[in-house]
Amino acid sequence: MTYGRARLWLGISAVGTLVLTASMVYATNLPQQVFSESLEPTLTAPIYIGGVCLAVAILLAPFDLMGGFVLPNRFAKTNQSFANWSRRYFRAVGTQIACFTFFGSALLWTSQLFGTLVGWLVIPVFMFAALKIQNHYHESRSKRVGGRIKNLYRATRITERWQIKLPEIVVVEHEDPGFTGGIVGFGHQIKMIIPEAWLRFSEEHLALVLSRRAIAVQNRSYQRGLLLGFLWNTSGMIFCSLLPNASLTSLSGMTTVFCGFTLWSFLGLLVLPTLSRSASLIIDQQLLERQVPKELILETASSMDALQDDEPERPGFIETIFHPIPSVRSRDDSHRRVLWPAWNAARSTLFLSWPCLGFLSRAVHCNLGRPELWTMLPID
Repeated sequence: MTYGRARLWLGISAVGTLVLTASMVYATNLPQQVFSESLEPTLTAPIYIGGVCLAVAILLAPFDLMGGFVLPNRFAKTNQSFANWSRRYFRAVGTQIACFTFFGSALLWTSQLFGTLVGWLVIPVFMFAALKIQNHYHESRSKRVGGRIKNLYRATRITERWQIKLPEIVVVEHEDPGFTGGIVGFGHQIKMIIPEAWLRFSEEHLALVLSRRAIAVQNRSYQRGLLLGFLWNTSGMIFCSLLPNASLTSLSGMTTVFCGFTLWSFLGLLVLPTLSRSASLIIDQQLLERQVPKELILETASSMDALQDDEPERPGFIETIFHPIPSVRSRDDSHRRVLWPAWNAARSTLFLSWPCLGFLSRAVHCNLGRPELWTMLPID
């Protein structure tokens, strides 16, 4: 079994475990039996919400161990020690539990004090706050590139020949070889986060990966992906808060909402990857229109894939359901059908689900047990 296929089955197992658990908890009305149905704000709410988050973390721990330490070491993707991995892992788990507890408690108290409608309105506000925190965190990890600045400079000169204008570039430190950085910010403050290891790419390959993200900004598929993430999660929370026994104004009702939202997020895992792949394929087409050699596009995609699943070809149904980034073989197929493009919509939606206590955001195959990829999942 390949590394990519082993991670896929592990991710399916982790996501399936959470989905089945949420379904059973909802079907048995367990929140109503365990948690208070009081509509009055209490200072004990963070304790109960934090307890739920801790229980989920314990449930995911065996999968995290396999995905973060066992599989990467077995397939020689990393040589990190268990002590090093566990230190970063437990720090990240504690941070995520604290974030989830804060967002969950704030949403509960807001809804109790001002009503459900106001609770619905603050959900996208919390998602915007999560994005700002993400942006600040990754920019704070910026690193001086030293002697490798020449490679970056030459790559930017190549993008100029292709008539592609790059946003500001921030090079960051990282430990996980699968870290791909991403795009952060809005409007004129958009920046590209790239890992330091990319500076070891050839100047042509580096120019290509930078150009891909610049085009995602220019053709607005990056903005569409973010907007879709906001809309998907907000509508999901509204829908789930209208389910039987669910509400944003009691601890038991809120727990029921989180169970329903886990199922809603699972639905997103099935339908949103197609839009992400469409954005990637359209970027390929726009690169070809700028006279970028197709061989360079495929070579760069192959180099990037080697840092991730190392699976250049996949069965069609597996890619359709589980992979928001097209395989190398898919990029070489000029007859692929392209739908409405929304760059990185699937994985942006996962991160934006943090304020909704989206536990699936770190249970998918690409970032299971890999804390560095929880706040910025691997992207095209």
